[in-house]
Amino acid sequence: MSFGFDHDHAPIVVFWWSGPFEAEDFTRSLEQLQSLFESWHAPGRIVFDFCDVEGFDAQWRRQHASWRAQNQRLFRTKIAASAYVFTSRLARGYLTAVDWLRPIDGVQRRVFGARRDAVEWLQGLDAAQVAQ
Repeated sequence: MSFGFDHDHAPIVVFWWSGPFEAEDFTRSLEQLQSLFESWHAPGRIVFDFCDVEGFDAQWRRQHASWRAQNQRLFRTKIAASAYVFTSRLARGYLTAVDWLRPIDGVQRRVFGARRDAVEWLQGLDAAQVAQ
């Protein structure tokens, strides 16, 4: 699996994954994502792009849910709004399962079928909408 950050829409950050999940890369991606959130001085906006990910399984869902559990405070204080991008229902089921295992309360978010739509939604939110 490869992953990375796209800063082309700053201040919005796009975090993307691509290819089949591998344990080391998945763990490293979560560590880098956590470091990004910790570096933000004010709550930011982020797109999680899952369009090109392959091979979700129960191990990844549990690991992702565990990581969420460990970082609940960080999510609530560092993420103003988030958008998720999925191009398949199977991939969308991954987020549904992780949300069921470990929901994130207090973060405004939406799911989209294209990165462009997710970025446009985040760009269209004004400060009052993000604070809700």
